[in-house]
Amino acid sequence: MGIAALSGCAALGTLQEKPVVQQEPTDPQAGATPVTPPTSQPQALPSGTRGKLEHLIQSQRAAELRTSYNGSYGASLLFDPEALTYYVALFQNKDFWKVVDTQDHTQAERLYKQFSEEARKLAEPDLRRIRLEADYAHAEKQLTQQSGELEILRSDLQAQREQESRINAQQAAARQEAEQLARQRDEARERLSQINNQIKALEAQRSALEKQRAR
Repeated sequence: MGIAALSGCAALGTLQEKPVVQQEPTDPQAGATPVTPPTSQPQALPSGTRGKLEHLIQSQRAAELRTSYNGSYGASLLFDPEALTYYVALFQNKDFWKVVDTQDHTQAERLYKQFSEEARKLAEPDLRRIRLEADYAHAEKQLTQQSGELEILRSDLQAQREQESRINAQQAAARQEAEQLARQRDEARERLSQINNQIKALEAQRSALEKQRAR
């Protein structure tokens, strides 16, 4: 993150009051007096360590040495080369929370590590929430997919059972029809056998009569 991004941490700057035009009382005899601008007032310097750092960032005097992020929290180590001063800041959502200034490099590094660790701890609930939200969304997606697959399997199984039931009914009907045809065949064969026997008997009788006539 560069200084331009860190500048989002700082306030947009103190709003300067718009100069008010002052007009001298009108002299009816001398005519209108020319308008004179107000005397410019010196701009107030920022107060507090945080205000100083914001002013340095706005004026692009602060050099960013280190920055670490943990979720919406982070820590930065900046340096003012003109004043030889280090600024260590702890921020959330680009808003400075804690700011410490020091001219001791070792202390600045130690404070930066301390703020970085603090940012890590502060971010843990948010990071855990993000992970749980992702896990929940993934579980919901899998649930939807698995529910769809379950419905498809149920539908396929129901169709298979209905098909098996139709096939079983068709096979039962075919077996019954085959048994009936077998009985009808046997009955027809029996009648055919009887008719053949009758024919043989009549032929035998006719042969006997023809032999008697031949004598």
